[in-house]
Amino acid sequence: MSRDGVSLAGINVSDAYLKGINLERANIFSSTLSKANLSEANLNFVELGNSDLTKVYLAGASLQSANLVGSGFESSDLSNANLTKANLIACDLRRADLTQAKLIDANLEKTNLMGTNLETADLSRAQVAGAFYDKSTIFPKNFDPVNQGLHQIVPGANLSGIDLKSAHFEGADFLDIDLTNANLAGTHLKGADLSRVKGLTPEQIKKARKWEEAKYSSEFRKKLGLTPE
Repeated sequence: MSRDGVSLAGINVSDAYLKGINLERANIFSSTLSKANLSEANLNFVELGNSDLTKVYLAGASLQSANLVGSGFESSDLSNANLTKANLIACDLRRADLTQAKLIDANLEKTNLMGTNLETADLSRAQVAGAFYDKSTIFPKNFDPVNQGLHQIVPGANLSGIDLKSAHFEGADFLDIDLTNANLAGTHLKGADLSRVKGLTPEQIKKARKWEEAKYSSEFRKKLGLTPE
């Protein structure tokens, strides 16, 4: 089944069975594909940014040079997928399975890799500086996230002055994390716990997405003009 080059922007195909489909160069921008089976699909050069791919099955799929900017792949299966030269800037890959995936020359700047399994992934020449990880992230053998410029999200981390623009942090715990002068423009913060964060101002937080649905201290809620919880 081929949809080569066609526009399917905004489509909702949640739970669809699309194994092996050919969508090369298709425009699927801002679409919903959560829980869909796209294993072994041809998604090379596809425009799939700003889309919901939560729990999608992409095992063995080819996404070479795909534009995936800002899309959510939380808890998805991308094992053995080919993401060579894919644009994954500011994507949500929390708890995704990327074992044996090819991420050669891929761009993962500001991508959330918290809980992601990259154990046997090929990150050759991938741009990973500025991505985020935590203690549960599994990296390939001999990969040093600190030397590669990644930011670890742990209690007390210093993220002051860091560019978090458009990054996904839904439900994240920012316990004692310093966000002084951090850029939160467009940052996804729905359900994030900011009740004990350091250096945060109302001006900063109001530039983020879903900031009203994050958790704050009672005092900071007053500063934001939010009703008491």
